[in-house]
Amino acid sequence: MGASKRMHLVAAMALWVIASASFWYNSGLRGSDASFIPVLMGGGATVAAGLAVSRNGLKERAKPTLFVLLLWWVWALWSKVGSIDVYVSSLSLTVWGAGVGVFVLASLAFPTNRLWRLFLWGLLGSAVAYCLYGFLHLGPKRDLLATFLNRDCFSVIPLLGFFYAIALAGGAQRCQNILAWFCAAFMLVSVLFTAARASFLGLFAGLLVTLLCLCLNPKVEDLGKALRALLLPLVSILAMAGMCGWVRPVLGRLSETTDGRDIQGMGMRYQVLIYGWETWKHYPLRGSGPGTFALAYQQFRPRGFLPDYLYVNVAHNDYMEMLVETGWVGFLLFGVFLGLVVRRGVRLIRYQISAWESAGLLGAMGALAGFSLFNFWIGVPGLFLSVLLTLGLIQGLPAQSTSARRSGKGRFSVLVGLALVAIGIYCTSSSYDSLQAFSRLDRAERLVSGLRWEEALHLLNSCVASHPDNPRFYFLRGKLLSRMGPLLRNEEVLKKAQADLERAAQISPRDLDIGAARLLLYRSRQQFSKAEILLEQLDGFAPYPAWHIYELTRLRLLQNKLAEAAHSLHQVATEEATAREALPSLLLEVAGRCPGKILELLSTWSQEEGVVGPSLAYAKATIRLALERRRLKVAGLLLTFVMAETPKDPETLYLWATLHQLTGRLDERKKALLELATLHQGGDYVDSAWIELAEMKGALRPLTPQFAALESRLLHFPDSAPLRLSISQVYLTLDRTEVATEVVARGLDLRPKDPDLLARMGTCLQHQGMRESATEYFQQAVSLDPRNQEARMGLASPGK
Repeated sequence: MGASKRMHLVAAMALWVIASASFWYNSGLRGSDASFIPVLMGGGATVAAGLAVSRNGLKERAKPTLFVLLLWWVWALWSKVGSIDVYVSSLSLTVWGAGVGVFVLASLAFPTNRLWRLFLWGLLGSAVAYCLYGFLHLGPKRDLLATFLNRDCFSVIPLLGFFYAIALAGGAQRCQNILAWFCAAFMLVSVLFTAARASFLGLFAGLLVTLLCLCLNPKVEDLGKALRALLLPLVSILAMAGMCGWVRPVLGRLSETTDGRDIQGMGMRYQVLIYGWETWKHYPLRGSGPGTFALAYQQFRPRGFLPDYLYVNVAHNDYMEMLVETGWVGFLLFGVFLGLVVRRGVRLIRYQISAWESAGLLGAMGALAGFSLFNFWIGVPGLFLSVLLTLGLIQGLPAQSTSARRSGKGRFSVLVGLALVAIGIYCTSSSYDSLQAFSRLDRAERLVSGLRWEEALHLLNSCVASHPDNPRFYFLRGKLLSRMGPLLRNEEVLKKAQADLERAAQISPRDLDIGAARLLLYRSRQQFSKAEILLEQLDGFAPYPAWHIYELTRLRLLQNKLAEAAHSLHQVATEEATAREALPSLLLEVAGRCPGKILELLSTWSQEEGVVGPSLAYAKATIRLALERRRLKVAGLLLTFVMAETPKDPETLYLWATLHQLTGRLDERKKALLELATLHQGGDYVDSAWIELAEMKGALRPLTPQFAALESRLLHFPDSAPLRLSISQVYLTLDRTEVATEVVARGLDLRPKDPDLLARMGTCLQHQGMRESATEYFQQAVSLDPRNQEARMGLASPGK
């Protein structure tokens, strides 16, 4: 074997190792240290590609493609200079530079078609092994995840593998053709098991691209031939998958797109696309910096469309992500690069050279183009390398034509080679540094979680000394010192913690984790003015109204500004469900400290909103909470206010009766219940008053006047849950379970989602020995009301 052949064989083996490693190591830029192992290898590939170009020159056809790709990376490097987070951009540039080297090496490594196909078979074998591993390690929902945390990320590997198999099936011998289609079938089943909707869309987009490319080949004179060769096996595989139920997960996920169950469905993707455009307009030329879409987008995300806890960490649209991160110039450069590679593949098909191979790989890129409309691969190191490798395989397809001649070792080749070597050295050193940093961070976090704080602090001190530009070390050390300071009662330790967190914020100013840690430390040190300034800054970086208003409320409470705290929370309570839930407890605290102030606040809000405004609802919720916590004076104070506004409101009268019961004023309670019962209307509160008044006259039994009165009222108000619960309880006490079941069943026909009726139906069925059916009703009740005592006791008891 000659030196040249050995060199190409070594390059092909190196590419295979890099590709296999990119399959096996997961997640995003800050996901784990292992994700940078293939990036480290890619940096070495970039150095090797640069040396090869400097020594042997470039193929003429590769010159413009490589020039545009290098120009794109240099532009991204310039974009990093003005990045909103230089640290994150450095990580992204490292991955992108490794991708450049993988692309160039794949373009140069295959002088013969035999070696090219052998490499593709090896790549397909790695993908098959990876998917087999995934089937043996299914996720918690029985979905296919393997080492990836996200089913959509995982689906890219079998999606590419499917089209690799198609590329191998066309020009192969019969035995190899059968094996390739078997691998394609396995890849297709893997795509189905991921239940990734975007990959399913990409699958059909890629098949369409493959068919169109085959039609460009003059040898394929009959379209039916291509259809039979490509679609018939696919249709048979899908038919078999349908019979085995393998398509069901995808159909279930597709139904979630429109039924509202998927909070990250089409609505979120549309909003990210629209407001991603607004983000780009803020950074039109140079972009926000590589890898910073999530940090830039948070400033423009719409308020209230998504829950505050849902952090949009990717664009779910790679085109928008590239546009925002590198500006329109970088976006166009990468688009031109893709166009030149696709043009190369199309030319090979039209010249009748490697038609099936080119069509299969172009189909893979068409699949990724469709997938990228609703999902992402740019931000995941392993996937980025896999895609750049696929593009390099298209560019490097062996072709005996005039366009394949080499230009020799000219000045341009030497300069390009030196540029690649420089990029490779940068990527290798940066990825090695990232690997080392992530490994030490992981070890430090384990020490902290194990309460081995002294060891963790010693390790973090050495990490800060060796990685002075890594914000995560400052962040972790600052958090650790802020925990140690109060325990040691050492103010100097807290000062060091504050200095570390502020240094981390200087490097990554938009990191919300760092911001939250700083806010907590400022509060604990009673630096309230700094905390309010920081909160305003965080609101500018990411407008999360509920979170910010809670923090502002907490700050005002710590400063004893109770009225201001209640007012700030009330500002968003009408729009934010979580704020509405938090407001009663805050109002209860205000009422306990400043009784006059709470009445003044409620009166002001009520005048602004009108008599039936939401302030009365907040007051009633606060009264219920006060009664539950036995804060009876506060409950009486608030009830006086509510009674003055709505003296005939059923809920208010019932709360008034409950207060009298807790204070032992039974005569007053009876008067309130009588007044409530005289209201000529239905409703749970009025019905509850009827029941309590009936029970005051004696135990409820059939054929008694009070029981007959309840049954008569039920005829007039058949949808009353309290009446049906009371009547059914009487029949259950007398072991007339069938009658009780019938009473509850009629109520469920009218109120199928009432947790109390569902729990009572479970009790009825449990009395009849139907344990499985009873459990289903108990579970439904608990899902609707986790505090339902009857359902919880029913689930805990063994039953009859």
